[in-house]
Amino acid sequence: MADFKSELFQESDFPMSDILFDMIMDVGHEKVFERGESIIRAGSTVPDVFIIYDGVVKGFLNLNGVEKILYFGSCGTLLTTMHSFSCSQPSVIDVEACTKVTAICVLKQDFDHLMDTSIEFCKWIAGIFSRRCYYQEVKAKIMCGDSKWRYRWIQKCRPELLQNVPQKSIASYLGITEQHLSRIRRSLHIL
Repeated sequence: MADFKSELFQESDFPMSDILFDMIMDVGHEKVFERGESIIRAGSTVPDVFIIYDGVVKGFLNLNGVEKILYFGSCGTLLTTMHSFSCSQPSVIDVEACTKVTAICVLKQDFDHLMDTSIEFCKWIAGIFSRRCYYQEVKAKIMCGDSKWRYRWIQKCRPELLQNVPQKSIASYLGITEQHLSRIRRSLHIL
């Protein structure tokens, strides 16, 4: 629980008090997803918010049967589909468990109640969106580097992905083929 709490504290630009943490945990309920199981399926309307307690997830688009990985999430990551959460429309992305995942599910009505009743929660959520914008800029910069540099970045900053995510998904995330990823790994003597 301490790691989870620590990760949640780092998820936002605004601090999270122990009281706010307890409020979130009081309204949330635990859900477990097996490896390969959908958390959110494209075409479905799931307005709830999930907070990853343990495990790794991937968010992706299915483009004519080919996965285009948009993001990975791990302990402390909040995820939802904004189409469903904000507009009550079906999701355009899939979110799937890469490992066995335990998540805290906060139902949309409970999330909205926290927004209505807690300024601290509102600030914390605003800080999450601010931090996400920052990470989008970081990711854009990373994706401008050469493929070997991008792979080394994952080794250094997101090693849990290399341990828990298939090479096919890593290649998709990096925007390269599996064969090219294999060549990079060979050149770095990682097999």
